[in-house]
Amino acid sequence: MRNGPRLAGPEGWIRATHDARWDFRGSGPDKALVVREDSPGAWRVLMTAPVDAFSFDKTVQDKQYVADLRGAAAKKRGLELHEGKFVLSDRHPVIVVRHPSRSDDSRTLIATALPETGVLHNKGYIHAATHAEGTSAAARLALLGLFNTLTVDWWVRRFVDRHITAPVLNQIPLPDWSAAEVYEAAAISSTLYPTRVGSLGHHRRRAELRSRTMGLFKKAAKSAAVVGTAKVVVGAVSKRLAYRRQE
Repeated sequence: MRNGPRLAGPEGWIRATHDARWDFRGSGPDKALVVREDSPGAWRVLMTAPVDAFSFDKTVQDKQYVADLRGAAAKKRGLELHEGKFVLSDRHPVIVVRHPSRSDDSRTLIATALPETGVLHNKGYIHAATHAEGTSAAARLALLGLFNTLTVDWWVRRFVDRHITAPVLNQIPLPDWSAAEVYEAAAISSTLYPTRVGSLGHHRRRAELRSRTMGLFKKAAKSAAVVGTAKVVVGAVSKRLAYRRQE
């Protein structure tokens, strides 16, 4: 891992860089776009607490909403009007991570994926990994799975004090995966849906996914001379990365 390609470098199977393009904080340049009250058509603004591995905690109350979507789209940051509907385009990052984090938390790197509509991240609370142009959905899904492994969590917690910073994110090492292994990791991530959480079938599926993923990441860890195995934290993947659920 120490000598392998890095996330922000050109050598790996994906290239992505730290992103904090939206700043809805009180002193931020986008504060005029947000309101405190929800309204029909308004988008949620992510704070830290709702973001879980592969999912969003819907029990956490949102505090800000973007009602002026035309104003947000005018900033040309990847929010666009498409066929009468505001959506996040391919130019907008998909994978987001909690920005506040500590090295002694149970998990330090916690990542999920944005849906196509309805949610924006907020600098100071949630940062993103913006992918290079032309990055496939499979590579983005595989990266989401990689972020939520114990191997990468172990790596980043050595450099984190209280936040996941741009240097920490950009320097995450990439395993030496073949194209087939990238698709396998993507397929594993794509099977994790929130609608199945809590069902017996889901828990059985979790055991199978853990087994498959541990084997995949253990192989990567061995090739990088890292002791131990890695697991994917079970949750839910964004429907924006349109992979059909594997039954």
